[in-house]
Amino acid sequence: MKLDITLINDLKEIILSSVFKVLGVIAYVIAAWLILKIILIVFKKALKLSKISVLNEKINENDFIKSFQVEIKLGAILLFFIKWISVLIIIIIGADIFGMDKVSSGVGEIISFLPTVFAALLIVLAGIFLGSYFRNALKKMLSSFDISGSNSISTVVFYIVLVLTLIIALNQLGVNTAIITNNLTIILGAALAAFTIAFGLGSRDVIQRLIFGFYSRKNFEIGQRIRIKKQEGIIVHIDNITLILQTEDKKIVYPIKKIVNQKIEILE
Repeated sequence: MKLDITLINDLKEIILSSVFKVLGVIAYVIAAWLILKIILIVFKKALKLSKISVLNEKINENDFIKSFQVEIKLGAILLFFIKWISVLIIIIIGADIFGMDKVSSGVGEIISFLPTVFAALLIVLAGIFLGSYFRNALKKMLSSFDISGSNSISTVVFYIVLVLTLIIALNQLGVNTAIITNNLTIILGAALAAFTIAFGLGSRDVIQRLIFGFYSRKNFEIGQRIRIKKQEGIIVHIDNITLILQTEDKKIVYPIKKIVNQKIEILE
C-alpha cells in the first residue's frame, strides 16, 4: 500500500506551524517580560524623582486615614495600576499577533475601565482631604465663638462631604445612584433644618457677646486707665468674652456682658 504523500505533507506543515507558533509565543512572553521589567524600573525611578513620598506622608497624617490604622503607599498603588495596564496592553498586542480576536476585545474593555476606577479613587481621596479641611476650619471657627459641640458638628460636616464624594465616585464608575441621592437629599434637608434651628437658638449668647465685645472695643482700648466701681487700673486685655484690669496689686477679670452694664470712668 502506498502512503498518501499529500496527507504526510499536510501533517508536517501543521506540526511545523504549531511548533513555530509555540516558539513565537515563548519568544513573545520573554520579550514582554523584559519590556515590563524595564517599564517598572523607569516608573520607579520617576516616582522617586517626583518626591511622591512627601504627598504620601500628608495622606497618612490625615486623621480619618489614621483611624483605620493602615498605611497608604501611594507609590505602590500607582505602580500596581501601571503594571497591570502594561500587562493588559501586552496581552492585547499578543492576542492580535496570534489571531485571538476575542481575547483582544475582552481585555480592551478591561483597560478602558481601569482609568475610570483610578479616577474614582482619586475623587474619594480628594473628598477625604476636602472634608478634613472643612472639619478643621469649622471646628476652629465654632471654638472661637465658644460654641459647645464644635467637635461633633465639624465631624458631621466631614462625613457629609465624604458621602457626597462617594456618590460622585460611584457615578464615575457608572453606578446608578438616583435612589441614594434622593434619600440623602431628604435626610440632609431634615438634618440641616434641625441644625439651623438648634444653632439659631444656641447662638443667641454668642451674638450677644459679639455685640458686647464690639461695643467694648469701640469705647475702650488696651493700656487705658479706667475705674470700675472702686477698682482702678489699666486694661491689659479685651475680647468678646472678658476684660482684664490690672490694678496695683492684682488682675481682675470682668465678664464682658457685665462691663456693658457698669458705670465706668475713663481716667486717661
